[in-house]
Amino acid sequence: MSWVSFWLDVDAIPARVTLGVTTLLTMTTLAGGVRVSLPPVSYIKAIDVWMGTCTIFVFSALLEFTLTNYLSRKQVPKPKRQNTGFMVCGIQMTSKKKMNHLDTDDVNETQKTFKDGPHVQAALQDEVNSEEKASILREKKQLQRAKLLDEQCRIIFPLSFFIFNIVYWPSYLVFGIEKFAKP
Repeated sequence: MSWVSFWLDVDAIPARVTLGVTTLLTMTTLAGGVRVSLPPVSYIKAIDVWMGTCTIFVFSALLEFTLTNYLSRKQVPKPKRQNTGFMVCGIQMTSKKKMNHLDTDDVNETQKTFKDGPHVQAALQDEVNSEEKASILREKKQLQRAKLLDEQCRIIFPLSFFIFNIVYWPSYLVFGIEKFAKP
């Protein structure tokens, strides 16, 4: 039942938490009820193995949700920008020392012309837009990773439970019957 959460949207947090916690509480209640109704023995019973494994699967589904939620909301750090200097008259300058060879009148004229001009504003706006686009792409990539984890768990969990059943039932049905058939 808790595996239904793998098909729910990553952002459906209340639904996924409710489904997982309710299933876990139900498994705990069932295990307690079975334990009370059977006589106490010093060894592990088949029902204990079954209920314990089912509880582990339900708890694992809750852990998967936690990881999926973390991946979908994780803030990817922005790449650090290298300080490459500044532009003067279309020339990339890396330090103020290199600016000494320019004529200060040319620099002042350039500052007057382009200080608040549309070219500078457009360049700054392009830089902001590219940072926003990069941020959106990083967020989408994180969400895709979370969805991929859900898609993988849609296969891994049922397959693992199927393998458990292939091992569990023959071991208790075949070996359990042989144990009681001996005089």
